[in-house]
Amino acid sequence: MVTDNHSFAPLCQNRRTKARTLASMSVLLRFFFNLCLMRESPEHTPASPLLTAIFLAAVILVQYLALVNNTAIDISPMLAVGWAVVLTALFSGAVWLILRTAEKEERFSKTLNAILGCDLLLTLPRVLLVLPYAGGTEDAVTAGTLILAILSLGLQIYELTVIGFILKHAINTTLARGFLLALAIILMTLVGTAILLPLPALPGA
Repeated sequence: MVTDNHSFAPLCQNRRTKARTLASMSVLLRFFFNLCLMRESPEHTPASPLLTAIFLAAVILVQYLALVNNTAIDISPMLAVGWAVVLTALFSGAVWLILRTAEKEERFSKTLNAILGCDLLLTLPRVLLVLPYAGGTEDAVTAGTLILAILSLGLQIYELTVIGFILKHAINTTLARGFLLALAIILMTLVGTAILLPLPALPGA
C-alpha cells in the first residue's frame, strides 16, 4: 500500500500552527500576569492593533456584565451597552491625552494595550464576586455585602496601582504621580459617562 505523504502535510501544518498559537497565547497571558504583579515592564507590551481591538471588545463585554449583574442598580441592557462603550472610549481618550500632554503619544498603543490587558485580568475577579449575588435573596445579598465591598475595593485600589505603574513607565514619572493620574482618569471617565448617559435613580431615592 502506497502512502501519499503530501496528504498529511496540511494536517501537520495545521497542528503546528495551533501549537504556535497556543504557545503565543500562553506567553502573552504570562506576560500580563507578571505585569499585573508589576514584575514586567509595560514597554514590552505588543503594540498590535489587532490586540487593541480584541482587548477593547473584551473590556466592553466585561463592563457590560458588571453593570447588568450589579444588584445595586437597575439598568437596562441597552443602557449598559452604552455605558460600557462610552466608558471605554473616554478612558482610552484620557490615556491618549495624558501621553499627548507629556509628548509621549508614540507610546499610546503599548500603554493602552498594557492597561486594557491588566484591566481584564483584575476586573474579572470583581465581576465574579458580583455574579453570585445577582438575583439572590435580599438576606443573601445583605450577608455578603461587607465582604464583597472590601474585596472589591481592595481590587480596585490595586488596579489603580497597576495602572499608575504603567503610566509611570509611559511618561517617565513617579509611581505616586502615576497612581494619582490613574485615579483622575477613572473619576473623569465615570463622571463624563454619567453626564452623557445618566443612570436611572435608585429605588426610594
